[in-house]
Amino acid sequence: MQVGYPNRADAARILAALIRDISGGHAVDTAAVAAALPERTSGSDIREIVRRAVLAGDGGSVSTTRLLAEVGSGRYRAAVPAGMYL
Repeated sequence: MQVGYPNRADAARILAALIRDISGGHAVDTAAVAAALPERTSGSDIREIVRRAVLAGDGGSVSTTRLLAEVGSGRYRAAVPAGMYL
């Protein structure tokens, strides 16, 4: 079975579910954040965006601005390390 990437509406619903119980989550514009996500953003990527936004926020809260900053940073995406390791 293959599961594809969520579309914008599904990404907004995933985001809403993830931030539902987080301080400030009720005020987040989930449609705006979902619209800013690049193609091929997984549910796991969205979860990591939320995690990073909460850690970077004030007192464990989340906001549209903080989420958009995390999306823009691209740091939430897993990357293959470069270089030689022993």
